[in-house]
Amino acid sequence: MPKTFYRIAVLGKSGVGKTTLLENLVYGRVNRTLPQLLPTVEDIYECTITTERRVQERVHIYDTSGQPTVMDDIMKSRCFSSADGIVLVYSCSNCRESFTYIKDMRQEIEAERGKDVPIVVVGTTVELGGVSNSGESRSVAIWAHAQSLQHYEVPLGSRRAISEPFVWITSRLAAGGKRFLQKKN
Repeated sequence: MPKTFYRIAVLGKSGVGKTTLLENLVYGRVNRTLPQLLPTVEDIYECTITTERRVQERVHIYDTSGQPTVMDDIMKSRCFSSADGIVLVYSCSNCRESFTYIKDMRQEIEAERGKDVPIVVVGTTVELGGVSNSGESRSVAIWAHAQSLQHYEVPLGSRRAISEPFVWITSRLAAGGKRFLQKKN
């Protein structure tokens, strides 16, 4: 039987916590000792996610750079065209700037793919409670609802909360039945 998996691209401005989010989701660890941000160029995580129907699905999660570079347009175009689902990440503590970035990303995705790709919006917080009470975060939630996008705010230290948006998007992908067939080496 061929092995199949879903491809999920994680996009957001540099420094919003995309890599920390994925490290905690996949490995259950949060590195709080880095003295400075180390920018990601691109990384791929492979894991199994249990959907809302309790079915285990294989996913490849693409951690993208938030740094504007010459390769940025090429990487974005590749993510937009090949991802089965997209997670847009913003920082609740730097909401205005990071929200503008994902809002622009949403427009680019829609121009490239239309509305046929499942998208989830994730706000990252460092607080253990995980929910920001700022007016800006509420604005993001209102925007996401108006765009018919699922929205979560998650504390980077809570593996359970971090898994929720990935369970949601994987469940939508599994319900749609579209999978990428892994080539044999």
